[in-house]
This record gives sequence, C-alpha cells and structure tokens, in this order.
Amino acid sequence: MSERTRGYLAALTKNKIAFTSDYLQQVNGAMLRQETENATDKLLNHKKPADAILFGSNVIAMHAVKYINQQGYTIPKDIALACFDESDAFDLFYAPLTCIQQPIKEMGELAVKMLLENINDNNTGLQQVSLEGKLIVRESTGK
Repeated sequence: MSERTRGYLAALTKNKIAFTSDYLQQVNGAMLRQETENATDKLLNHKKPADAILFGSNVIAMHAVKYINQQGYTIPKDIALACFDESDAFDLFYAPLTCIQQPIKEMGELAVKMLLENINDNNTGLQQVSLEGKLIVRESTGK
C-alpha cells in the first residue's frame, strides 16, 4: 500500500496537481468495513466531493461499492470507481469495476526464484522489483 500511495503522490506531482490530504484516505484496521464506509463518506461529503475514487485493493472496493449503492449513488454517473486487484465479483455488478490487474503469476514465479536464490546463496539482502500492471477499463469509470 505504501508503494501505491507513493505512486499516487508522484502522479499528482508529475501532473502539477496540489496534494489535498483529505482525498487520501487510508483504511487497514480490524474494522475494515466501517473504516471503508467512513473514508468513503469523507470523500463523497467533502466540500469539493470526489468525482472518482481509486481503491487500494479489491476487498476495500467491495465494501465501498456496497456502501455507495446503499447511499443511493449511481456509478459512474455520480461517482466513478476503480481499484487495484481484479475480482470475479466485479463482473456481477451492474457497472463492472475498472481495475489495475496485477501480474499475479509472474509475481509468484519471481518471488519463488528470489527466495531460492537467497536460500542457495545464504543471502539475506533485500531486492525491490517492479512489475507492470494492466489497466482493465470497465463501466464503473464511464469510459
């Protein structure tokens, strides 16, 4: 999640958009559903309400979509939604969610390869690797 936040901040800087802390809501507690609802409320009821929300995971997005529907919003007319991670459940929604699909297979293969290399070389060093995700545009963003 910290890398996703870093990417968000870098995109704002690259596009010369001022950072507004109210638009960055973080949820990660034991009460994820309630935290997600509270964060969504803050975004939708801000003095300048968000017109789109990017969720950091599909689990958070699922809680938020349910809550947004309960509040009577229409997606994407009232609010556009997108998230990291894909979920088959998104296809069941009247406006399937746009998502950033992660290369799960490649991530797993690379993790095992790196783990075996570390074990065989008795190496405890850290490595950072970046893999490209794929944007899957669906109806929730109105595009």
